[in-house]
Amino acid sequence: AGVGGTADTGQWATAIAENRTKVADALTSERERLANLLANGGKADDIANARTRIALYEDIIANDRQILRFDPSGNGRIAELVGRIEPGTRNVGLFVPGVNTSFQNFQSYADLGKSLVAADATGRTAMVVWADGVFPQNVVTEGPAAHYAQTMAPDLKAFGDELRGQIDSHAGPGVVVTAVGHSYGGATVGLAEQLGLKADQVLHVESAGMGHGIWSPSDLPASQAGVQRYSMTAPFDPIVVAQGNAGLIEWLGAGHGADPDRFPGVVELETGRDANGDLQWGFDSHSGVLKPGSDSWNNIYGVITGGPLTHEGFTGGSLGEMVVEGVGRGL
Repeated sequence: AGVGGTADTGQWATAIAENRTKVADALTSERERLANLLANGGKADDIANARTRIALYEDIIANDRQILRFDPSGNGRIAELVGRIEPGTRNVGLFVPGVNTSFQNFQSYADLGKSLVAADATGRTAMVVWADGVFPQNVVTEGPAAHYAQTMAPDLKAFGDELRGQIDSHAGPGVVVTAVGHSYGGATVGLAEQLGLKADQVLHVESAGMGHGIWSPSDLPASQAGVQRYSMTAPFDPIVVAQGNAGLIEWLGAGHGADPDRFPGVVELETGRDANGDLQWGFDSHSGVLKPGSDSWNNIYGVITGGPLTHEGFTGGSLGEMVVEGVGRGL
């Protein structure tokens, strides 16, 4: 697995081996914790959370997954390489999730990475799912706060440097790195860009914003001048409340800068329809856009791999059509 890649030799191979031991130790501890909870009438939520962690740890070990970062404390911190970085690799995605990210839902993001890698039959695409930070856990009380992204951004930038080093060592030149920020992850990617994140492309997906204090390209360093940026936001996703609307309260440490859909130079992409052919809009679209088979997933894949893209307004997903479909469902 990994880099003959990165997972075969060098810094990441060592990290993967060390983290496999850490995961095994965490599995033993979590099984003991679950046994104590069951024996002593523990809370249902605590029992469910323990079982979710155990399932994650067991799957990591059983499938020899490539874990680059691992810390089970708190809500958990983790980063995973999916696929291989090796001679022949041409596309590497770096996915950063958003609010409520924890070990309880990391598997869903890992599955996204797997789906994107598996879709490239040539084997030229790899993904890193990066959740190696402390994420806000409440969309209302913590989501507007910038300090989570401000704290994660330096670590993400440093990881991007490390990723580029691994690519240079194991895959060589010509590899396109795409940073993908979903929801609050968009603001984190934006602030990492302000620090010089080494990405050729950036894709904002249902993004909270360009990053606290970033309102124009002049707020980014010269190193980012050549970065191609894309953005997609489904109609009536509640995230629109955050996009570009916090200028007056920035001094309170809140808000995430400009609306990525309107940021100069950004190519706006269509979210379109889901795998069932239904228009994506509203609350469910916020995470629904990450599901395989949707127009949005196809656009994510297209950006990462240099494939076809559907720009905003080109899938027949008009506002009027969306309203008619909504009425048809009794909404």
